[in-house]
Amino acid sequence: MMKTHMPRPTFKARKKWKKRDIVLLLERLELYVSSGLPIDRALQISSDGTAPKRHVQLERVRAAVESGWSLSRAMSESIGVSSTVAGLIEHGESSGGLAQALSLSRSLLEREDELKKKCLSAMMYPIVIGVFACLLTIGLVRGIMPQIIPMLLGLHVQLPLLTRIVILISENFLAYGGYFVIVAFIVTVAVFVAYHRYVLVKNFYHGFLLRVPL
Repeated sequence: MMKTHMPRPTFKARKKWKKRDIVLLLERLELYVSSGLPIDRALQISSDGTAPKRHVQLERVRAAVESGWSLSRAMSESIGVSSTVAGLIEHGESSGGLAQALSLSRSLLEREDELKKKCLSAMMYPIVIGVFACLLTIGLVRGIMPQIIPMLLGLHVQLPLLTRIVILISENFLAYGGYFVIVAFIVTVAVFVAYHRYVLVKNFYHGFLLRVPL
């Protein structure tokens, strides 16, 4: 007996949705599924009134579900929901509690977004202080130190180690400050790209944060 295989839906140019768009979608699906609508009909209604790109992606999700895919897999492939949300939805599909799973997924994303906003709000003050401290340090190195260094060197005495280090940094910054800014910018961009592209870099960064005694 020959086995028939479901055609594999294609998801071209997948673009991950913003978190607030995923929350709204989960809220709509939860409402429609709780009212007794099948998931394909709920997806069809949810796609109405959305932006053209969102509408096309939701139609692809609906087509994938109708062809035999699970909702969690279709949403993961098409709109890029996280593995945690996909796992919750998959558990709800297998246990018969899809509406509850959609509600939990929505609550999870909302709490995650709220926590992120609180962290950014808490970090705003130290970030501002750090920026002003860096600007003050640059002003001292470029404006004041060049006037003090000749006087210190003119004393013809052994200067303290910390003073020699400050003088060395000041002289090198004045000579190669532009190159330092360019290298720092390139390194920052490279780290940012590597963090979002490679799981190993992301795991190392998270592990480092967990060990920092903040």
